[in-house]
Amino acid sequence: MNYRSIADLNNIIRKRLSDIPRDVDIIIGIPRSGLLPATIIALLLNKPLITINELTNDQIDTFSTRSLNYSYQYRKAFIIDDSCYSGTSMKRAREFIKEHLNSEMETIFAAVYVTKEATSLVDFYFEICEQPRFFEWNIMNHVAAMSSCYDMDGVLNLDPTDEENDDGPLYENFIKNAVPLFIPKYEIGAIVTSRLEKYRELTEEWLHKHGVKYKYLFMLDVPDKETRMRMGLHAPFKALVYDQIGAALFFESDDSQARYINESTNKPVYCTGSNRFYDRNDSFDRYKRIKAECKKAEEDAYNALSIMYDFHDKADQILTYTGIDKAVF
Repeated sequence: MNYRSIADLNNIIRKRLSDIPRDVDIIIGIPRSGLLPATIIALLLNKPLITINELTNDQIDTFSTRSLNYSYQYRKAFIIDDSCYSGTSMKRAREFIKEHLNSEMETIFAAVYVTKEATSLVDFYFEICEQPRFFEWNIMNHVAAMSSCYDMDGVLNLDPTDEENDDGPLYENFIKNAVPLFIPKYEIGAIVTSRLEKYRELTEEWLHKHGVKYKYLFMLDVPDKETRMRMGLHAPFKALVYDQIGAALFFESDDSQARYINESTNKPVYCTGSNRFYDRNDSFDRYKRIKAECKKAEEDAYNALSIMYDFHDKADQILTYTGIDKAVF
């Protein structure tokens, strides 16, 4: 899977900024996701920024100190979306622009991320990023939720405080009144939490109250918090469920647990707490592989040296035994 953060988006735009034609005089963002790169580009180029919808207005309003002209006064527009795959959104944008924009204005239709097949659907793109792919700005409300696992505390709701996490009355009160954090609009494939099974009823009531749709709810079935802590079952339990049910992605808030789940299952994990996407191609995994390769190279070098020294010892023994003068070599 390919993952791009907002930082990645900013970096690729800055890297390719000089490739945008200098005579572009207005940046137009395609809502919603296209407004993010449109804003970055407009700020970096010091150009006016509008949404595509504002083209229906004769005069473009602004609340900033930067004045905007009438739309017909601009000559070259850079129209940007965050990504292009099937081309549906881009096609709609072209039709809308054709209907509402001054026919004399030159247009450049662009997307930050495209697949190889979609390069022909735009006039300009910043980077090829193949499917499956996720972006920081849409991963929490992606259709992939239907085939994913979500942790609860720290993902769907705020974590309890140390005081609230008493495995007693305070914790029960926390579950009832937990503050919602990320509530996906799609039905979740499975909620996998290290909350104890004895809190299932309260947990289900909270999920129903806040409109969280899900297929399965997996909870840890041990007697108490002390047992869970002593056995260190948080991440192993989540990894086991994730591996066995065939889900495509796991959403976890704790970075150390996210790493463990990824390493144990060799499957992708998105950490909401650190905004890290752990996959087999992740830099952390590459670091481990490189470290292992270096260790193997050192072992091979050591073995080679051992063989060489052993060969010299045996050669000396043979020369000594035969009485041949080593100087002739």
